[in-house]
Amino acid sequence: MAVVYGIDTDKPISPEDRKILRDLAKRAAEIASSQQMKDRISLWKKHNSLSPVRPMILVFPEGGWKEILPDSCKCSRKDLVPLEWSFQSQIYEYEHFQGDNVIDPVIHVQKVIHDSGWGIKAQWQHSHEDRGARTFKPVIHEPSDLKKIQKPAITYDEKAAQKLLPYRRNYWAT
Repeated sequence: MAVVYGIDTDKPISPEDRKILRDLAKRAAEIASSQQMKDRISLWKKHNSLSPVRPMILVFPEGGWKEILPDSCKCSRKDLVPLEWSFQSQIYEYEHFQGDNVIDPVIHVQKVIHDSGWGIKAQWQHSHEDRGARTFKPVIHEPSDLKKIQKPAITYDEKAAQKLLPYRRNYWAT
């Protein structure tokens, strides 16, 4: 099974889901190619070159998205929802926040990375409340636990990543 952006590329996309995604992608592309986005990019380049024109404002509602766009996704396939939500949040951000966030004119295809881990894994105690805090649970209890730590082996699987690119293009084809 190939997965792109969390999407199972072996499953066909229904005409309804395809229309939802295409309509959102079209609107996001219009915003991304707008003069306003070009102006924001120019302002950010000047800002990052230490020649700011004005203070730049980034708006990230973080946990507030559940209140801003509650249950707004309409795709029938659950694996399409993250992509749909990404488009929806970008459009909402542009239409309502008017900060200096830039909407990119591309969909980024994730690299295929393999990570062996550190030999021990972080553990968390999650809150029982929605969006509540979490607490770290120690995984090293005595000096001998330090021997469990190993240097991770991280590899990029270029062959697998290259297989995903045609799937990304095919999603938007008619």
